[in-house]
Amino acid sequence: MDNGTEREKLFTALDAETTTRFSWLDQRALKAYFGLVSTDRLSSHERDGLIGLVTSHAQLGRMRAPREDLVRVIGPTQTREGWSMGATIVQTVTDDRAFLVESVVRTLESMGHHILEVVHPLLRVERDNEGAVTSMGADSGEVESWITIHIPRVEDAAEAGRIESSVLAVLDDLRDAVDDWGQMASLMRDLATSIQHEEFANLLRWLTDDEFTFLGRIRYEIGADDQVRADPSTALGLARNHPDIADLPLDTSSRRDRWANHEVLVVQGPRHSRVQRPGWQHIIAVKIADEQGQWVAEERFVGLFAETMMTGPVSRVPVLRSIACRVLEHLGVQANSHAGRSLLHRLDEYPREALFHADVEDLAAGALGLRDSNHHSDATLLLEVDPFEPVS
Repeated sequence: MDNGTEREKLFTALDAETTTRFSWLDQRALKAYFGLVSTDRLSSHERDGLIGLVTSHAQLGRMRAPREDLVRVIGPTQTREGWSMGATIVQTVTDDRAFLVESVVRTLESMGHHILEVVHPLLRVERDNEGAVTSMGADSGEVESWITIHIPRVEDAAEAGRIESSVLAVLDDLRDAVDDWGQMASLMRDLATSIQHEEFANLLRWLTDDEFTFLGRIRYEIGADDQVRADPSTALGLARNHPDIADLPLDTSSRRDRWANHEVLVVQGPRHSRVQRPGWQHIIAVKIADEQGQWVAEERFVGLFAETMMTGPVSRVPVLRSIACRVLEHLGVQANSHAGRSLLHRLDEYPREALFHADVEDLAAGALGLRDSNHHSDATLLLEVDPFEPVS
């Protein structure tokens, strides 16, 4: 029997059960729901388990208000629910948007839960004025994301509650970030036109071309007392609910003097990201001057550099490629020489947020040994850079 015939028989059998509970959960809906699940994978589960899985999800998503995020964490057993998948099931229903699966998966993994299986159909769902589902899997209706993730059994009810609240929180964060993404990217492009430093202007434009995941933005006003204060009315993305998300340790005049003449600052932020992937958030601060040339505000963007930006060659990144060229020039090394290639390789491994503000002479001094020998393949270029420390 071929896979197509086997699938048809399975969906016919499931339909006989699911439509008795939800009239709209018919073969068309089942084919859409399990469309990206292989026949072998479907066959590895008991039929009662598949029915329980999809009807549980249908129960969660049967009523939903516009823009509402729904989450359920269940640990079905044969004795209690009449079906089991041998795992705890995390199910969500929400609007389709970028980074959904990655963000939910990373949230669960960060809590110590191993991912066993993921089912993620994008479904066309029609709802009535009350938010009740009337059809699923047709060519009309809004696209919704229905995610099911299997993790090892969670017996502790309190932990199940933490999972639910954590997934809801990351979905809320993700909605804020995605909703405002275009506005934040547009603002960064506009700011690039006012930047005097050409390479940093190029950097801002370059980052808006999918090299930076925009999570939040907020404007900080620089007062007459030289103190920097966030303006919550300017918040976008995650900053709407977390107005301190872009706070930096610029709490003393001596620290602010460290970058008094810099228009743009690129630093690692104080928070870990819950959206897209784990890791420290990055902050890009852009200074705003008045007509007299006095700094009056800072626009701060919070987000994640693309992985290609963090691990790829510095030669493709505005600002960093200029720094690399100046280091080679300072050392009198040609880029296509052995010493030059070795040095560029070390710079490629350097933490990006520190490299943006590293002193060329310090970098050159730290890398000098690489020019003098071909036997330093294990050498590591280390240089601590704190852009907030006052210049001695």
